[in-house]
Amino acid sequence: MSGSAQILVIGSPARGVFSRRLLIGGLAGVSSALLYSSFVMAGPLGSRLNPVVSYVSELGARTQPHNGFFRASDVISGVLIVVLAVALRPVLPGGVRREAGVTALTVAGIASVFDGWHPMVCTPSIDAACRLREDEVSALTQLHQAHTLSSVVGIVAAIASMVLVGDLMTHSMGGWVGLVERCFVAGISVWLAELGVLLLLELKRVTGIEPA
Repeated sequence: MSGSAQILVIGSPARGVFSRRLLIGGLAGVSSALLYSSFVMAGPLGSRLNPVVSYVSELGARTQPHNGFFRASDVISGVLIVVLAVALRPVLPGGVRREAGVTALTVAGIASVFDGWHPMVCTPSIDAACRLREDEVSALTQLHQAHTLSSVVGIVAAIASMVLVGDLMTHSMGGWVGLVERCFVAGISVWLAELGVLLLLELKRVTGIEPA
């Protein structure tokens, strides 16, 4: 823990305030993680979207069952992420990395709130007309769409906060955050492997040649 945090804990009047900040921030972090992963409830809530080919954001489209639940999850999760960022700041060692990391985490929370308020307008994985519209526009044009832009910004900000805050917390609070960071990196590695496999499968489809 940083020196400033230790002073707050030792100081009698500030100890209660700091302890409450830690409690609120900790509960906000755990709760935001559960809500951010609300897509696991898609099946039990009756969604017919294929989890392999559909975007998670499609669950919030207004044409989908229980879309309000998934949009509310995004909004509440985003608010809790911002609370987590505020509570985390005094615990970290001061400096540019702390400010950048906390700011990135805050931006990720705001982006999640925006995602919930501005859901996808259609479901390209099951709606042919929606998929055709997406295929007809470039990736750059799609970034001008509010939901797409906020989603991209949120993902980039979350990754940035993991790199910046994770490194600081590993050095100041022990190795638990290092474990979390490694799980996150493992998730990215699985994603990269999936992209590679998809390209190899496309190669097989186009040429009929098995990858070496």
